[in-house]
Amino acid sequence: MVGDFELTASTPQAPSWGTILVGGLGAGGRGYYALNLSNQSNFATSTEATLASSLPMWDVTSAQDGDLGYTFNEPSINSSNGAYRQIAKVADATVSTGVWRVIVGNGYGSNDGKAVLFMLNANTGAVSTKLTAHTPANAAAPRSGLSAPTPVDVDRDGLVDTVYAGDILGNMHKFQFSKESGINFVLARHGDAGAAWRYLGVVYAAGEPITTAPTVIPACSGNGWSVMFGTGKLNEQDDYFDRSSVRAFYNVVDQSPSSTLTVPASDLAAITQFTSVELGNDYVGRNWSAPDLSTKRGWKIVLPAGERVLTNSTLPPDTGAVLFASTQPTGDLCTPGNTGYIMAADICTGGIGNLIYAGQAVGGIAVDSDGVIKVSNTYTSSQNKQIVVCNQEHCKELGGGGSFNPTVAPRGRYSWRELITK
Repeated sequence: MVGDFELTASTPQAPSWGTILVGGLGAGGRGYYALNLSNQSNFATSTEATLASSLPMWDVTSAQDGDLGYTFNEPSINSSNGAYRQIAKVADATVSTGVWRVIVGNGYGSNDGKAVLFMLNANTGAVSTKLTAHTPANAAAPRSGLSAPTPVDVDRDGLVDTVYAGDILGNMHKFQFSKESGINFVLARHGDAGAAWRYLGVVYAAGEPITTAPTVIPACSGNGWSVMFGTGKLNEQDDYFDRSSVRAFYNVVDQSPSSTLTVPASDLAAITQFTSVELGNDYVGRNWSAPDLSTKRGWKIVLPAGERVLTNSTLPPDTGAVLFASTQPTGDLCTPGNTGYIMAADICTGGIGNLIYAGQAVGGIAVDSDGVIKVSNTYTSSQNKQIVVCNQEHCKELGGGGSFNPTVAPRGRYSWRELITK
């Protein structure tokens, strides 16, 4: 992931900015590294020795902190402007204007099997904040690990103050810059007594591995936040042969105080029945009925056995839908071909997200793949349609992955820029 940040020497009177690239080591190692991309215009004329000395900024590995595991980190991306969310200015008890941090999960396979959120100093890589969400009860207990987080600016003051992240055991966690208020912790600002970053608890316990970053937006009711995520994993050899585990895609509304944070499973409406739709040219669609949400705090789409969500979801602008992909492994390590669906759900109703293919509105489009199916941010065509982008051959043809007709603007501001006058 790449982002701009303020250098240590930066001041309001003399701002100084840089560009940083941060990556995880995946299954190859336990840690993160950062490269300095601030002087890209000089790269073409620089020698290998110059680049070798100027590009590396810092790294942090399990040799320095045993709570770091294998760092699979598909970054959380702003669906509107494409910015990486995990390189951000965050609320701080000491600095009123906030501090620049790289916000990451600890990954899987750490020394003690904990789920830990790290906030790293963007300039130095030093661990500035470390919050533990889960510690195994004993050596025989299941081991956890925190997946990619999604930072959020709840009070819209320009500083990240809340972070959501799932773990490999299936818990969606919440962290917040907070202060005490009676029996609860509530959102804090710089200068508030007792203001500090804290782990608040589990928003939802799915009991199914969460290996992607959640998508988070203001709830449709205007009260709370919709935290959307899929479940499933493909990290170990046995995962390729798992055709029986049932996974899902969730929309959980976080609107409770910290003392009663966890949303009960009974508060989600379950969508379990699909109907197939013939789309022509041997393509098949998937539909479902919107559930009754009158007494619920969200919904979940239960996928067929073996099907799972392995990549991040995204929000096609002005559609009111969340877009995600599911993958069904073949069960053969030597055969890369998989199947799955590109799917879209209406965030507010749980019904189909009106994904258009061959002139028909559907909730999903079947895809044959040569790997894990992934969707990216949509783009606007000359006909003002939101065109689906995916990593499979199916999407290379314009509209091959489907499209949306923008009809509704979501709540809140997309982004902003300051207009400077002379």
